[in-house]
Amino acid sequence: MIPYLRQTLLLRTRNTRKCHIYSKRFYKFCTTWEKQFANVLNHPTDVTKETWENMRKYAMESEEKPQIVDSYILLMCKQANYLDVGINYYKFLESNNYNPTVSTIALYLKLYDLKNDPITKADMDHILNLYNYITSQYQLFDSTTSDILVRVLCKIDEWREAIKVIEKFEMMDNNFLRSGYSALIAYLYNCGEIDLAYKYLIASIKTGIGPTDEAYSAYIMYCLKERDKFKERLEILFNLWNKYDIKPTKNIIGKFITICNNNGWSARLTTITSLTCSTCKKSLIQADLTKDEYIRLEKAVLDKLIMKNIYSVTDPHEIKTYINFINNRKPYDVIIDGLNIVSKYKFCTFAEHLIYYKKKNKKVLVIGRFHMNKIANMKNLQDLADFFFVHNWSQDDLFVLYAAFKSGQNTIILSNDLMRQHKFALDNIELHTLFKKWQASHHYISNGCSIPDSRVQIDSIIQKQDNCWHIPYMCGHFAPQTKHTSTSNWACFNMCPQ
Repeated sequence: MIPYLRQTLLLRTRNTRKCHIYSKRFYKFCTTWEKQFANVLNHPTDVTKETWENMRKYAMESEEKPQIVDSYILLMCKQANYLDVGINYYKFLESNNYNPTVSTIALYLKLYDLKNDPITKADMDHILNLYNYITSQYQLFDSTTSDILVRVLCKIDEWREAIKVIEKFEMMDNNFLRSGYSALIAYLYNCGEIDLAYKYLIASIKTGIGPTDEAYSAYIMYCLKERDKFKERLEILFNLWNKYDIKPTKNIIGKFITICNNNGWSARLTTITSLTCSTCKKSLIQADLTKDEYIRLEKAVLDKLIMKNIYSVTDPHEIKTYINFINNRKPYDVIIDGLNIVSKYKFCTFAEHLIYYKKKNKKVLVIGRFHMNKIANMKNLQDLADFFFVHNWSQDDLFVLYAAFKSGQNTIILSNDLMRQHKFALDNIELHTLFKKWQASHHYISNGCSIPDSRVQIDSIIQKQDNCWHIPYMCGHFAPQTKHTSTSNWACFNMCPQ
């Protein structure tokens, strides 16, 4: 049993280790180590066995657990960019039968990934031998180790083995190997394996996160290889960003701007004010759904989201009563989350909203809870809208969504609940993006004034007007999951400047 467990062990990288890496003690160790062994760190190729032993002994005496001392030293070499020191230290361990752990081997391989110098044939063989060794000892690896293996295998031209690592990982884990995918995509584009590169580019974008700048840099260099196809290929990527709601980084947008300007485009960072691009002066439109997209989203929301979950938020009798109520009175123009508005603002604001929509001749449904009947003057509003009160313990947001989608594509909702949990419950990035687009043009927020916040807010989804692409970008590595309505952080790409 023990050998079997050893063979199938799933290596884990713990968050506590990450905290440990960046602890004050770690930085203190690095500083002291640099002073103590400055000569070795600056000239790592001619180090005696005795010196390496002294360095290891020093690390073991720095209050670290002996079993992780080698990983600790390699972490220091990685963080402080002493890559050759770490590589030579590992070779010392191996040649003196210290039997490095898999975590130590992974860190050693990571040093090669970080090196910009060409890898010698001998080192390539050594890397491949280590890969074969650890894959013979363990069936599965954690995401960090898998990422490292994919990256270093690409560096030594073993991309087929890199694909095997990804496939094995994805058989057991739903996490996205972003770093590994990015390295593989970049390698495949650079070496001319275009179909495979595109396959993994699509797969990474479909996660809703996308690869890192490394992959996008390789893609745009691929676009440049045939100038007559430059526009076509770049628009393929832009359309993917639109479909899966991907926001590139400011860094990659800057690179794209430079290359596009060198190829006859007019591209620059821009701002969007009152729906107008300050660079090309074209008007942007609010992201909305086509008829087919709406039908697809409606089916998913009603079937997968609401009917699958509504029995956990209310009772069957209330569901039946509500469905009959909606079927007999739909369609509605406006669905209001009554408790949400009343709780956030005063009752008079809620009443003013109803008066506002009544003057607009809008048919309104208010979803509330039974205890709202106790609010003074609530009965005086019955002529302004239809009301449906659910149990005090029922979760009313699913009722709001049901009424909205049963009423049709022109119906809006008024609620300060952003409904993030329902957006993510659609467990499909395309549906997730469609729901976000629907919210952008159909989900209104009360701002406490008598008139609901009807200002058009541009959601940060890439869009095209005539020959101009307008692309939102992010300044960090991950896009925020809330609605992005910033007037800055946009780029304008004019493909046919005058």
